[in-house]
Amino acid sequence: MSDVNRQVVLRQRPSGLVGPDDVELVEAPMPQIGDGEALVRNDLVGVDAAVRTWLDGQPGYLPALELGDPVRAATVGTVVETRCDAYEVGDVVTSLGGFSDYSVSLDDLFTTRVGGPDDDVDRGAMLAVYGSTGATAYFGMHDIGKPQEGETVVVSAAAGATGSIAGQIAKEKGARVVGIAGSDEKCRVAVEEFGFDACINHRTATSNATWPRRCASTARSGSTCTSTTSAGRSSTPSSAASHRAGASSCAA
Repeated sequence: MSDVNRQVVLRQRPSGLVGPDDVELVEAPMPQIGDGEALVRNDLVGVDAAVRTWLDGQPGYLPALELGDPVRAATVGTVVETRCDAYEVGDVVTSLGGFSDYSVSLDDLFTTRVGGPDDDVDRGAMLAVYGSTGATAYFGMHDIGKPQEGETVVVSAAAGATGSIAGQIAKEKGARVVGIAGSDEKCRVAVEEFGFDACINHRTATSNATWPRRCASTARSGSTCTSTTSAGRSSTPSSAASHRAGASSCAA
């Protein structure tokens, strides 16, 4: 095992898109674990919308990053050393290890054991459909939106991590799904790869007054438009032919 731990740290608050000067790759000492802790080799790092809020210093469900902090992010990794009864060497865990080769995990709500040394764990899926974005889509659709067969569900950010899953859940429920995305290519992906019935490019629908007409033109008569918003900003479309209007806000 290496004596150094590579980390990406925050050097300045981003303005616009995150650039090379906003972060820096550094070499830090390898963490030394104590009682109740486990050392995890981070195999994959998730780039979720919440990361940007932490970089920007915005308040949220976790404290914002300070300058010099390692960039926090969801991870899936392998336990390589442990002094915690909850984990064995070789266990696969999800955590908030961040942009770091190695991190320290505890037996707490931030770390979940998802497999043992001999288990074939789909690590990518643990950060996607089984991660925070997938959970957001699931609870937003299943517990809040509750789409029904024959209704039309409108999903904004349709090609994004949460929106793409939310739309597929609605399809499984028998609904017709209309996506909203920011380019023709994203709309193509939503329809051809994620199975949406239609998708609207919001950059070409320039007037808010067009949303009800565009939504109604893609929906069946008497259907309902349920709007799911996944990260970012958009106008909420509504159907002129709604019997049970609903809105599910799914930000991740």
